[in-house]
Amino acid sequence: MVRGSRIAVLLAALAAAVVLGGCAQTGGQASPAGVTLPQSGSDGSDGVAVDGESVTVEGEDGADGGTSVGQSSSSSGADGSGSPAEVTTEEISGVGRLEVSTLTGRISVTGTDASTVTVTRSIYRGVDEPEETVRHDGDLLYIDSGCNGVGPCQIDYELAVPRGVAVTIDTTSGDLATSGLTGPQSVTSVSGTVSLADVQGTDTTAKSTSGDVEVRLLTPPTRLAVESVSGDVTVLVPGGGPYRVIGDTLTGDAEIGVPTDPSASATISVNTTSGDISVGAG
Repeated sequence: MVRGSRIAVLLAALAAAVVLGGCAQTGGQASPAGVTLPQSGSDGSDGVAVDGESVTVEGEDGADGGTSVGQSSSSSGADGSGSPAEVTTEEISGVGRLEVSTLTGRISVTGTDASTVTVTRSIYRGVDEPEETVRHDGDLLYIDSGCNGVGPCQIDYELAVPRGVAVTIDTTSGDLATSGLTGPQSVTSVSGTVSLADVQGTDTTAKSTSGDVEVRLLTPPTRLAVESVSGDVTVLVPGGGPYRVIGDTLTGDAEIGVPTDPSASATISVNTTSGDISVGAG
């Protein structure tokens, strides 16, 4: 009876090892952050120990546990580890408004002196292929991407745009960053950090449900709204002022280091449910 139970345990361990080996070879699942799955050794085998006894699962000769897709192996998820399977770049002219919506993936938008929009995509593929919709109607460029499958399946975007373009970004899971924009911008991430640098626009909104939000302005805003449900909120504005500062935090500290006046035309709204608030000059 004991021997039969031991054989059953060994067979279960063998089946688990085969499943793990198959997942490693297909590249269909990304390892959780901070967790590394066992990789095959130089002899092409994996070892699993059960009660002091070793069960060996033979691998393919020379197999590295990865699957080659596109230009290079894809082993990255939303944490950005590894290399994309493919990188593409295109230029689009006649854009006055940019809207980007993603299910997962990082988005970076940089204002430039160019007259065209340059879209660089880093495409990560696993078992499934990310889906993308691009529409250019009048002066509106709309980009939407997502993935209905599992594994490293996403598109990261780096966009270089004319500085005055109106920018709207919305992502479910991913970090957002903009820099050097002079037009109105509204950026929202459900799970990710939001960073806006060198803002010169007068109307700016930055929100994250779970993540820190940081905004640095080079010119005083007419309206600035910064919000996080679970994360710190940091705002840096030009010295001088005064500013009309509105905001609160339920569980955290609030530090206002700029001159304030409830009748000032430059309005800053900062709110977080769980986190610290800091408004300073810099």
